[in-house]
Amino acid sequence: TRLCHTNIDIINSAIEEYSHNKGAYPTELKEVTANITYFPEGEPICPVTGKKYPKGLINDRVDAGKHAH
Repeated sequence: TRLCHTNIDIINSAIEEYSHNKGAYPTELKEVTANITYFPEGEPICPVTGKKYPKGLINDRVDAGKHAH
């Protein structure tokens, strides 16, 4: 869904901000999504599955193609 892809775009933007702030990309997605600096309202949830986004990173990003609906 469009909302899900928007969430992934926001997560990937937060990964870039994390990299800028820390000088390196996170090794795990949770380093960003569980961090209240980037997501003060809590970890993003997929609006379709109701679950957190995949834990793995591909080339330092969440791959929207791996989370298609």
